[in-house]
Amino acid sequence: LFIQGRTDVVLEQLAIPHVNFAFLDAGHDYTSLKRECDYVVARQRTGDVIVFDDYSPQIFPGVVKAADELVLEGKYEHQVFVVSEDRGYCWCRRK
Repeated sequence: LFIQGRTDVVLEQLAIPHVNFAFLDAGHDYTSLKRECDYVVARQRTGDVIVFDDYSPQIFPGVVKAADELVLEGKYEHQVFVVSEDRGYCWCRRK
């Protein structure tokens, strides 16, 4: 299921009980991405995955902050993939 729209509107309309995989590509600001992340985390179980698009500290520090906070909480293991100097991804798997 591919969902597109404004985070603050779309999340209020969803009734998804379980999210096995999420590719988060929000508005690239901390507040929007954190809202998406909180929604997904509350619906994941062991082994489920979140991928953060644009994990690029110099360009999108809000994306990096939201992903790093998730990892620091200890519920997810992660791996960062740097594609170029301005493009990266952070893969997180629920422990």
